[in-house]
Amino acid sequence: MPALPSRPWRGCGASRFRFPTPMWISGPGIPATNWKRRSRFTTGPRSRCGSSVAPPIALAQHLLIFLPFWVLIFRNFTLSNRLIMKCISVRHAPIALLGVAVLLVSGSVSGQSPNSKELQKRFEAEAPAAWDEFRQANRYAQGTWKGETEATGLADKYRGETELKVNETCRVLRVTDRTANTSEVFAQNPKYWFHLKSGKGKAWILFELYQTEQFNSDNAKEIDRRLNEYGGRMAENSVRLNPDEQLLSELIRSPQTRFISVISSQQDGVELVEVKFETPENTNPRKLTGGVLLLQPTRNWLPVKTTAFTRNRVGTGTHTVQFEYLPGQYPLPRHADSGEVYQLFTDPNPWKSSTTGDYNFRVPEHLPDTQEFTLTAFGLPEPVGVVWVKPTPRYVWFLAAALVFALVAITFRWLARRRETPSVSPTLSGPAKT
Repeated sequence: MPALPSRPWRGCGASRFRFPTPMWISGPGIPATNWKRRSRFTTGPRSRCGSSVAPPIALAQHLLIFLPFWVLIFRNFTLSNRLIMKCISVRHAPIALLGVAVLLVSGSVSGQSPNSKELQKRFEAEAPAAWDEFRQANRYAQGTWKGETEATGLADKYRGETELKVNETCRVLRVTDRTANTSEVFAQNPKYWFHLKSGKGKAWILFELYQTEQFNSDNAKEIDRRLNEYGGRMAENSVRLNPDEQLLSELIRSPQTRFISVISSQQDGVELVEVKFETPENTNPRKLTGGVLLLQPTRNWLPVKTTAFTRNRVGTGTHTVQFEYLPGQYPLPRHADSGEVYQLFTDPNPWKSSTTGDYNFRVPEHLPDTQEFTLTAFGLPEPVGVVWVKPTPRYVWFLAAALVFALVAITFRWLARRRETPSVSPTLSGPAKT
């Protein structure tokens, strides 16, 4: 059947162009080829909108086409508004049927299946607890991170290295810019906080120092913020969401979080769970509007990939991170690739950045001594009035233990010899009688 030409629509329909009338919709007395002088449903005079009163067969065809269509309007109005407006005329019957098919499919997937709901319940019950357990097990993780960053407007790559040490009461973070060959140290111990700087192999310079009693000052809190921002949370980056490092467990438990879908998938034979969420009521300055988490439930629900969408007064942002992990029960990150894209409302060109980094973190059997978190460890004198009680060297304890064992051995040897020596009683005898 040859295709029929179309011409601009000048009636009162919803579309700018008129589609050809299919042959299957025409009937007796409804010529399909008379475009200029005949309407689609009548051989009588044309009305203002291009057709007169339709015969019964045309009305039946209209109802047959649009009955399911109007049912779906009320069910999926937000998804079909524009398509419905374009398909309102019978002249667009092929598009109408296509719209019906699309809406039927969308209606079938608009809600989560029972399996998805069960998976969501399992995710909400298991994942936050697993992330809290992961953080507790790795709270003393320490080591180094090395990475490179490229960004729009940055002439050269930024190459950096971060070293972190922690124990029960202390933290020290050394940040090195390998491009500029400069370093900074942020540290905290039970007596004071300090900030050091060094450039191009030069000695350390004390930049800031605050006693523990001064912690409430803004400057001391700034050192604490730097400790957290630059590496204090580095070992648990995988259970935080960029760009604000919000804990995933808090995000999932928040009443502001609404789940769109929780579905299972397979990747290279590994079971994964994809969680899509939104936070429509978030009021933070850099508003998190939603995101996607790709999780591995067999490994503490740790993220394989995270995506966060943000929006503020000047633009929108997309933040992605992909992780690779070490083996183990509570596996620490081994490698991560992250990317950020910011789109300003006033600039058509987005700002982009990408970072790739390698982790060398572990939980040591013995935590570092407090002396490693002091100014003395960096070749600087201690503040006036600060005296550290030096711990007894280990070799002294070894010598003391050896001496104790030696004394115990001598004692037991003496007791053993005493038992082996026979006791002889003296006998008194007088002169012999003859």
